Amino acid sequence: MNYRKKNDFLTIQDGFILLESLVSLSLLTFILMFSIPLTVNLISYLEMQRIEVEIDRALYDSSRVWQRRNSFSESHESYNQSLDIIETENAITVEGNQGAEKRLEVISVSWNE
Repeated sequence: MNYRKKNDFLTIQDGFILLESLVSLSLLTFILMFSIPLTVNLISYLEMQRIEVEIDRALYDSSRVWQRRNSFSESHESYNQSLDIIETENAITVEGNQGAEKRLEVISVSWNE
C-alpha cells in the first residue's frame, strides 16, 4: 500500500522519517548544549591542577637541596609554565607566571653541623 502517484510529493512514511530526523536532531543539540560547557570547565580545572602540581614539584625539589643562604633566586621552565623559585634564609617561595604561589617557611630548625 506504499505506492506513489506521479503528483504526490510526500507520503505518510516520508512524514514520519522527517519527524524522526527532527526529534533526533533536537536530542543531539540538547546533549551538545550541556556537554560542551562541562567539557570546557573540566579542561580548565585540569589545567589549574596541573599548574599546582608543577608548583608543588618545584617546591619539593628545591626544598631537598635547600641551604640556608641569604638569598637565592632561579627560574625554571616546565610545560610552558615559568616558575620563579626564591630561597631566603627561612623560606622557599615558588611563583608561577599565572599568579599561583606556594611558600614553605621554616619556623624552627635544629641543624646538625
